[in-house]
Amino acid sequence: MKKILKDVHLANLEQLKLLADPRRLRILELLCEEERTAKQVAEILGEPPTRLYHHVAALARVGLIRLARTQQSRGAVEKYYVAVAKAFSADPKLFASRRGSQA
Repeated sequence: MKKILKDVHLANLEQLKLLADPRRLRILELLCEEERTAKQVAEILGEPPTRLYHHVAALARVGLIRLARTQQSRGAVEKYYVAVAKAFSADPKLFASRRGSQA
């Protein structure tokens, strides 16, 4: 089982953009607490699971969450996700102007 890191720097704009969505940020917060399925997260948020699957997939695609384990349940496979860290911070370089020091 992979260890959950204490802190991770967001290293690219795609990660930062994903967390600009309040729903994704809340999903990440819940997965920092413990591993959960998308369905469990949906129940906590009071939303249908189908509304969250693409958000969970996006967070996994950019490396903010990972698949912790799978479990068979009534013929279906439940996927449990967990955040890769307990805390996240943004690299200050992400906020630097791309045009250099022009004002």
